[in-house]
Amino acid sequence: MNIRLFLFFLFFPIISCFLYSQNIETISKEKPFEISGSFSLYNSIYNSKGIDPRRKDYSWYVTGNPTLKIYGVDIPFNFTVSEQERSFRQPFNQFSVSPSYKWAKLHLGYTNITWSPFTLAGQTVLGSGIELNPNKFRFGFIYGQLNRAVEEDLNSNQLQTPAFKRLGYATRVGFGTETSHIDLLFLKGKDDENSLHTIPQKTVVLPAENAVLGLSSKCKLTEKLFWNLDFATSIYNRDIRAVGFSNDNPFISKFSSLLRVNTATQVYNALQTEFSFVTKRVKVKAKYKRVEPDFTSMGAYYFQTDIENITLEPSFNFPKQKLRINSSFGKQQDNLLKIKSFTTKRFIGNFGMDWSPTKVFGINTNYSNYSGEQSKGLKIPNQLIQQSYVSQNILVSPRLTFIKEKISHLHLLVLNKQWLLDKNPNTSNLTEYEVN
Repeated sequence: MNIRLFLFFLFFPIISCFLYSQNIETISKEKPFEISGSFSLYNSIYNSKGIDPRRKDYSWYVTGNPTLKIYGVDIPFNFTVSEQERSFRQPFNQFSVSPSYKWAKLHLGYTNITWSPFTLAGQTVLGSGIELNPNKFRFGFIYGQLNRAVEEDLNSNQLQTPAFKRLGYATRVGFGTETSHIDLLFLKGKDDENSLHTIPQKTVVLPAENAVLGLSSKCKLTEKLFWNLDFATSIYNRDIRAVGFSNDNPFISKFSSLLRVNTATQVYNALQTEFSFVTKRVKVKAKYKRVEPDFTSMGAYYFQTDIENITLEPSFNFPKQKLRINSSFGKQQDNLLKIKSFTTKRFIGNFGMDWSPTKVFGINTNYSNYSGEQSKGLKIPNQLIQQSYVSQNILVSPRLTFIKEKISHLHLLVLNKQWLLDKNPNTSNLTEYEVN
């Protein structure tokens, strides 16, 4: 089929649906057709000696984010074309369209949505969804494929981890605006244990199931004071084929209605909150974050787990002097459930300054100091090999910027120094370093 004719029949029903409800009196005031967006072309050349190649010697991909606007209706697209998927006969590896009108938006194709950092947070979904925000009501629903099935290929030189096909859905119900709201969220994902045609031989792959309950809120307490809160509980079954519990187990009565519960099921919690004081020249943020070990959501790609952070971030902006100062100070530790042999504590300090005295000249400086030490967990650390260090980094980057009507030039000079001081004399000769 001709590609233009195919695209016409694919998108014409969507466009017609949204144009039908538009106010006819305002159509004449809108431009009939507009297009905007960005395109990127990436090329990579790879060569290795003395080891087996870990990827292809040449690769490329093209990404685009064009947006069509037809009589005031936005129809954004997203696509990725690459040589990686030539075994598939379609030219588009990823394609999405999200037409919107007033308070309604559709999502079709490969979609990336973030509703909260611990539930649906940027996971690519191949499917369809809808977001409705009339007045202060907030509703969203999306369903589709979270991961496609990947067969193990023992004849390929490239490392490719096999995986089951994963389907899932997420929903959001809330009230408020983007700056002040409260949302309740639920995400459910499950692997299809019959989606692989062959049993992997080199990799152990287990079919999993996950349900996540979350709350996300933003609150404007005063004109200058704000409070954000995100909390989630994840019930994760790492192997749906594992041995089940007895019927009188309290675990079943709590979570069996959400997913299959067995001996491979665990429950994890994650929390982050932030208070912000904001004026024209001063911004101060106080943050707290706690993510329990192995917290996982099928709606996100990665979490740093078993971590507790307390951070203070003051920043200052002096417009007339064209000076900006950013800083952060905090404490971090792991072993939240007291099940590790040792507890690692880190103290974080960062100071940055950007000064632009003229339109042509500017300079950026940054200093960071990270120190860490091991303390008691299930065991007492051995003083001969106990970790205790200070890592520091200084960066100075002057710049010259020349802006003309049709072309601009930016010249940067980057000076960087890194060094690590080991405070344990028994290991310092093996770990201390300095890089300029």
